[in-house]
Amino acid sequence: MYHLVRDERAKGKLKEYSDEFIGQYKDSLSAPAQGRLARHVATARAAARLAIEYRVLPWSVRNTDKDLATCLFAALDWMSDDHSDGKVTSNEELLTTFLSAIADLKTLDVDNRKKSSLTAREIEQHDAFRRTLKGEQEPILLVKSSWVKTRYSKDVRKRLFAVCVDRGMMTERGRSRDTQTHQEKLGGKPIEVYRITTTRA
Repeated sequence: MYHLVRDERAKGKLKEYSDEFIGQYKDSLSAPAQGRLARHVATARAAARLAIEYRVLPWSVRNTDKDLATCLFAALDWMSDDHSDGKVTSNEELLTTFLSAIADLKTLDVDNRKKSSLTAREIEQHDAFRRTLKGEQEPILLVKSSWVKTRYSKDVRKRLFAVCVDRGMMTERGRSRDTQTHQEKLGGKPIEVYRITTTRA
């Protein structure tokens, strides 16, 4: 409370942090009810961000945002299911929204880089990596699994990946645990990704 009272910009920061969160996911909000839900989560995010800034909470801003995004998309999945208006998004609509989302990803073209290893900063700043893997003729989009998991529940991911496999965008091997790991490693730690060929959609 001491920090909050002394911070003359506290009110403005709350709005800024809230709007910042909404701005990241506004394209996923297709109904007024979804917008209201997102605004509530954004308010929690703003409050948490201030508490972190004031050193009241020893949390990471990045991890907190990721956790709140997970909560938001889990709630949106619940709303779009039979629990809300009885309408379930078709597989075609699911694929369309997914393709639209990955088209806007922050993607690093690894083929055009001099060094093959990814730095910690590059991994943190990018949601996906485009590179031509050994034995492949065309570049593959390697989408970080953390990005996918914060936006789709487990059941929705199963549906989405089934459609991707059916369209030839993803193979069963591309979904398995032992093959969805990026070949590059950072400090010995592999980067978990999903291999997707968007040109076949």
